[in-house]
Amino acid sequence: SYDQSRNSSCLLVLFDHGYCPVGLFCAATTRLIAKHKWKVNTGGLQFRNKINFYCTYSEISYNVIFSAFPTHYEICLMGKLVPKVKYMIYKDIDAVFGKVCEDMKYPPPSYGFYCPGESCKCGDASYTQNQHPAKCTSQEMICCYSDTPSCLDVEHKQWFSEVVSQEQIKVHSSQPEMRDQVVKLEGVPT
Repeated sequence: SYDQSRNSSCLLVLFDHGYCPVGLFCAATTRLIAKHKWKVNTGGLQFRNKINFYCTYSEISYNVIFSAFPTHYEICLMGKLVPKVKYMIYKDIDAVFGKVCEDMKYPPPSYGFYCPGESCKCGDASYTQNQHPAKCTSQEMICCYSDTPSCLDVEHKQWFSEVVSQEQIKVHSSQPEMRDQVVKLEGVPT
């Protein structure tokens, strides 16, 4: 089952002004269904701010929960996924939000994850009680409240590059010049 407080690798869609623009969730949902062939999972619970989708890549369907919160959107994947699927879902989400924001005259979003908590100096010792976003840069995430940096782990990096995998990180970890090439993020703006 879905438990937001434990899913730290959910992709977050963030906006510079700190809140989600009005109408964007509906517009993005409509575009995912119409242009990217995502389907509403009728077996899952649907709410006005949370939609359970399934999308198909390489003839395999994956469950994706798309949720709207006042300060961000959340994309969570259910089950074990290969890195390439995470990257393909990210590319769909990025294309949708890029187009919808352009059409609605909003600045493009940035991406992030929930702040990892243990290294955050935001003053909230209870990370699992009050999760908050951390915005991605090219190699790290920065807490939106305290500007504290944290490293992106393999689970996070898989969203932005189809070439990152646990095996590649292990193979190249002893070769710094190769490690930097392997973990280069393709989709994260600097």
